[in-house]
Amino acid sequence: LAVSAVVALVALGVQVYSSWYLRRDDRYPRFAATVSLFTAAMLLVVHSGDLVLTVVGWEVMGWCSYLLIGHWSRRHSARRAAHKAFIVTRVADIGFVLGVVGLAAGAGTTNLAAVVGTWSGADADGTVRGILISLVVVGVLGKSAQLPFQDWLADAMEGPTPASALIHAATMVAAGTVVLAGLFPLLAVSPFPRWVLGISVSVTMLLAAVLAFAQSDLKRLLAWSTVSQVAVMLSALAAAPLEEGPDAGLFHLWSHAIFKALLFLAIGWAAVIAGGTAASALRGSVVAVPLLRVSFLFGLLSLAGLPLVVGGLSKEHVIAASWHGAVESGPGVVTLVALLVTVAVTAAYCTRAY
Repeated sequence: LAVSAVVALVALGVQVYSSWYLRRDDRYPRFAATVSLFTAAMLLVVHSGDLVLTVVGWEVMGWCSYLLIGHWSRRHSARRAAHKAFIVTRVADIGFVLGVVGLAAGAGTTNLAAVVGTWSGADADGTVRGILISLVVVGVLGKSAQLPFQDWLADAMEGPTPASALIHAATMVAAGTVVLAGLFPLLAVSPFPRWVLGISVSVTMLLAAVLAFAQSDLKRLLAWSTVSQVAVMLSALAAAPLEEGPDAGLFHLWSHAIFKALLFLAIGWAAVIAGGTAASALRGSVVAVPLLRVSFLFGLLSLAGLPLVVGGLSKEHVIAASWHGAVESGPGVVTLVALLVTVAVTAAYCTRAY
């Protein structure tokens, strides 16, 4: 309920913002319709209790992301970015679909609860279960722009800023966290896919944070920060013990949706004032608009994980989950070290951005 509420809230904010931001765009009606379909697909994934419906929502989001990233299709760079995102995520989705089909075939049903119950039973084949969950993890890594599929999300900045806010904040890249949360009882008892997920997100979160620090364009900085923060939420699923559940990862998904949507919409507003998103063009632009200055500040404080703001609270829960996972062995040690270093680098690039 909390995840679906924040998805709907962000989508509403994007639609209202787009009516101003794209008011002179002759293709705005198509954009608004695609945003609505995109949001509906994400809500389908969130609420689905059936694997077939999950796959439908998953694939519709992939198609809508292609349309939103390539919205300004008269530009070659936008068309190229849309094709790249579509191809990379489709390749990863081969693993996702194969994993889902295997899980459903083994359980004899597509009902999510029944599938989890069947494959978590004592008589389930642990090796086959590990292979199938690993295939699902590959699909999630592609959709979430994690290593080795991380490059498409930065290029997705060629789309309009409201589309970036939606893709980066509450849909698409966050969908993998929702799917793995539903399959968490199977992931938690499958060591190999947990290590695959743990190693990938640990490397990704630190690499993306360093790349964010190096950006001279603030929109691309936010893109790489999304890659890093999605890795943070997935690290909770890779490390948390079975009894702790996926709540820490879902909480960071929820908080990330709020502060990242705020940051992208603020950047879009500043870009309208300054004429671009390069740091050199934006420098000093927020001084003229106090509301923009405050919005950007609080968004960055939350991204940096300052205590008592929503981003700080959710990161604290993720670190606690990794600590508990490290105590019980597994990838928790790796994710815990990566998290602590990433938190420091994130605070550094947020300070630099401001």
